[in-house]
Amino acid sequence: MKAFAEEFSAPSSTTASAAAPSTICIDDKRKYLARIPIELRLRITAVNYSGPGRSLDLSVTGMLIETSVPLILAERVILTITPPDHKTSFNICAEVVRLAGKTEQPEISRFGLRVLTDDSLTWQNFLRLLVLK
Repeated sequence: MKAFAEEFSAPSSTTASAAAPSTICIDDKRKYLARIPIELRLRITAVNYSGPGRSLDLSVTGMLIETSVPLILAERVILTITPPDHKTSFNICAEVVRLAGKTEQPEISRFGLRVLTDDSLTWQNFLRLLVLK
């Protein structure tokens, strides 16, 4: 957003309008997305392995998770999410978009996941249910 504001506050000239447009990096976008801090039980399934995990927070586009499953950047996984009521569970497809670091326990890592477009409506409906409860 800073680059966007600087682009419009720069003095106007013919050379300024010919300059390449500035881009906003993913970290800038993350600052403006609302996050819901909630712990949900997850089952993470990738091509060669699966295991348990838990969410730390949710946003409109994805979630931050902790898991011992060795995920790789840009890898696609299936998440089986168990809501707090423990009555149902559902699956969504997500992509690992951020390696968020290790925790106090060396075998547990944090990852940022983005819900893929095909499952975005299911994801948004789930978030509505969480918020409206």
